[in-house]
Amino acid sequence: MQPNEKADLLIVEDHDIVALGLATLLGSNPTLGVIDKCSTAKQAIELTVKHAYRLYIIDVELPDMTGIELMKSLHTLSPDSAFIFHTIHDEFWTLRQMVSGGADAIVMKSDNPSELVTAVEHVLDGGSYFSSNYRRACEDMERYQELSVREIEVLQLIADGLMTRDIARRLFVSDN
Repeated sequence: MQPNEKADLLIVEDHDIVALGLATLLGSNPTLGVIDKCSTAKQAIELTVKHAYRLYIIDVELPDMTGIELMKSLHTLSPDSAFIFHTIHDEFWTLRQMVSGGADAIVMKSDNPSELVTAVEHVLDGGSYFSSNYRRACEDMERYQELSVREIEVLQLIADGLMTRDIARRLFVSDN
C-alpha cells in the first residue's frame, strides 16, 4: 500500500452484532477508508462488482455459501485484495482449507480484539498473520496427528469391515 492511501474494507459476517463490533473496532484505523458490511456471500459479490475493496474480513460460516468458497469467488473478481478470516471454527480440515484457499490472515473469534487490528496492519503491509489461538489450534492438531500402534490396529480392523464387538474380542477389550 502507498503512504497516505486508504484501504477500503468489506466485512462479510452474518451476525449483525459481530459485524458492527468489527466495524467499530476498526473504524478508527487510519489506514482504512470505507468500511462496508454485508451478511451473505451474494451481497459480498454484488458489492465487489460495484466497488474495489482492498481488504475483506470474512466469517467461514455464511448462510448461502462457505466463506472459503466466497474468498475464491472474490479473489477472481478482485485478485489484488487481501483476505482475513474471523472465525470460531478450529477444526483441522477447516483451518487447512482457509490456508490452502489463500487466506492472508486467520483470527479466531476467541482471540483478543487487538489481534484483528494487528492482522489488518500486517496484511495491508503485504504480510500475513495467524493469531495466537489459531497457532495453538495448529499445535494441538500436530500433537494428535500421530496415531499409536493400537489406534492403527483398530483402524485397520474397521477398514477390514469388523464390527465393534468383533474388534473388542480380537483385541481382548470390552466393547463398551
